[in-house]
Amino acid sequence: VEAFRQVDKESEIILLSDEEYPTYAPNCMENVIRGDISEEALFYKGGYTFYEKYRVDFRPKKEAVSVDNKRKVVIVKGGEEIPYDKCLLAAGAYSFVPPIPGVNLGGVSTAKNLDDAKRIRDWITSGRVKRAVIVGAGPIGVEDAETLRHMGIEVHVVEFFDRVLPRMLDKFMADRYMSFLEREGIRFYLNHQVVAIHGEDNWVEAVEIRHLGSDKSKFVEADMV
Repeated sequence: VEAFRQVDKESEIILLSDEEYPTYAPNCMENVIRGDISEEALFYKGGYTFYEKYRVDFRPKKEAVSVDNKRKVVIVKGGEEIPYDKCLLAAGAYSFVPPIPGVNLGGVSTAKNLDDAKRIRDWITSGRVKRAVIVGAGPIGVEDAETLRHMGIEVHVVEFFDRVLPRMLDKFMADRYMSFLEREGIRFYLNHQVVAIHGEDNWVEAVEIRHLGSDKSKFVEADMV
């Protein structure tokens, strides 16, 4: 939007988002979980005033479900059609959720967007969560593991590969880094995969994991995954 307005002051800009919030800092979700970030820092572009400044027709909670490039319309959930001359897709990434039995239980969440972070914080501050299992030891998983541990939660991290941050560090550096996290009380299960998530009364109670190549399961108790 900023770059577009530098070269075109007049054209109409319509911005669709499936979320209800103005632009926020996606790398600060652990701060939202901890509750230590200001509104000004979270909505770092100025909130809704950003769209006013750049004369953008911002339409939150409008999930685009398809684009008809012959008729030049975007179709949003519910059937509304929005015409365009040029369409820019800037949807970003999303959290891939493996088809694990039990992923729809209460207490199971991705940790990608602002709604996720608020949901996780609510579960923790309500006192419902004492033990958490994090699936994946990438940057988000590691940051959230530290965050939850500092909030007094018992944290277990399950990683398919043989090291933490597998796409960033080699084994030597990863092991050195993990040792500091272990000293903080975080438990890691490397070379493990999640087989199923178990619970009763529609809430998670345990995560079933297996070492790669093994048919023997371990069960890690959890109030949140």
